[in-house]
Amino acid sequence: MVSGFTIPAAVQSSKPMDHTQNRSTPGGTAFETVRSDYLRTLSDTSAKNMRPVLERFETYLTHNGTDVVESIDVYDCRKYASRLADGEEAGEIAASTAHTYFDYVAGFLGYCVREGLLDTNPARKNRATENLPEDRGERERQFWAPADRQRLFQFVNRCVDSALEPPRVPSQILERRMRDRAIVYVLGKTGVRGAEVFAVSGDETRNGLRWSDVNLEDGVLCILSSSCEGHCW
Repeated sequence: MVSGFTIPAAVQSSKPMDHTQNRSTPGGTAFETVRSDYLRTLSDTSAKNMRPVLERFETYLTHNGTDVVESIDVYDCRKYASRLADGEEAGEIAASTAHTYFDYVAGFLGYCVREGLLDTNPARKNRATENLPEDRGERERQFWAPADRQRLFQFVNRCVDSALEPPRVPSQILERRMRDRAIVYVLGKTGVRGAEVFAVSGDETRNGLRWSDVNLEDGVLCILSSSCEGHCW
């Protein structure tokens, strides 16, 4: 579920995208075309959560004179961050939600960079993010103490290392230990809950964290929270 605090969403297009053709088209590439293409690369849950946010970002850009992807710059992102801060100050959204929405936009712009439509990601510049409201962690979450977390990291590292040393353990044991280490690092480094990244039997909306939900280049992963809201970390 995504809060709709801002301007009305634009109509989504299902037109297929030809990046080579669009780059040579006078005026640049339409936002809605790239948005549709990007959402098709995501899981159903991530696409559902991101779509209304990106539609409102598109409408915001259009109202401010930016109507093609190639024209999006740091100034646009900075002004959008200010708009989110205004929404937080007015009590329309929480500060954490403002950061989530901005991360959605940053993930989309990272895709634009990979597709050759932008040279760099303007949302990842310090100037773009400094106007975001401070997230004081309004949501109650339990965190591991730093010392306990480090000991746990060391333990799972030793488990994997010992499995790689002669004599080698069976492959299924090695795979299990590497899986367990990956789980511990995701939980320990991001603060997500297990319910937000693990599949739940009988619940089609919770099919677990997928590679399509992970953006290694931008350092973002999209999850379905325990309250069924979409978030990016």
